[in-house]
Amino acid sequence: MRKWFIIGGSIIVALFVWLCADIYHSSISAEKVEKGDISILTKQYKLKNVEPISTYYGKKTYYIASGENEKGENVIAWVPEKAKKGDVIVRKKEGIISKERVESIVKQDRNPEEIKSIRLAVSPNGKTPLWEVTYTDDENRLTYYYVTIGSGDFYRRYSLTRG
Repeated sequence: MRKWFIIGGSIIVALFVWLCADIYHSSISAEKVEKGDISILTKQYKLKNVEPISTYYGKKTYYIASGENEKGENVIAWVPEKAKKGDVIVRKKEGIISKERVESIVKQDRNPEEIKSIRLAVSPNGKTPLWEVTYTDDENRLTYYYVTIGSGDFYRRYSLTRG
C-alpha cells in the first residue's frame, strides 16, 4: 500500500514540475518570438529605434511596431508572426489618421453607446492596415468596426449579440 502512495505522489509531483516548466517555456518563447519577428524590421527594412506598439490577433497574429526609416521618417510596421520580407506592411505615420479622428468618424457614423477600444489592426488577407474600433451599440451588441488608416473609410463591421 505504501508503495502505491509513493508511486502516485511521484506521478503528481512529476506532472506539477512538467506543467510549471511548460508554462515558463511558453512565456519565454512568446517573448522571443515577438522580439525575433520585430527584428526583421532592423535587419531587412533598415529601421532604427524600433518600438513594439501592440499585438493584433486576427486571422493571423501581427506585431505592430513603430520606428524610423533610413530617411528619418517615422513609420509604423505590421509584422506577421511568421514574417518574410514581402509580408511586412510599412506606412509613414504622417499618412495615418489619429485615434481621435477615428473616434469622431465612428461616433458620427454609428452613434455608439460606449467605445471600448481603438487600436491598429490589419485586414484578414494581410494587405490593408486598419483601425479597429470596439464598441457597444444601443442594442447592447459588441461591435467591431474597421476603417482604413489613411482616409478613415469604412472597411467592415461585425456585431455580436450579448447573452
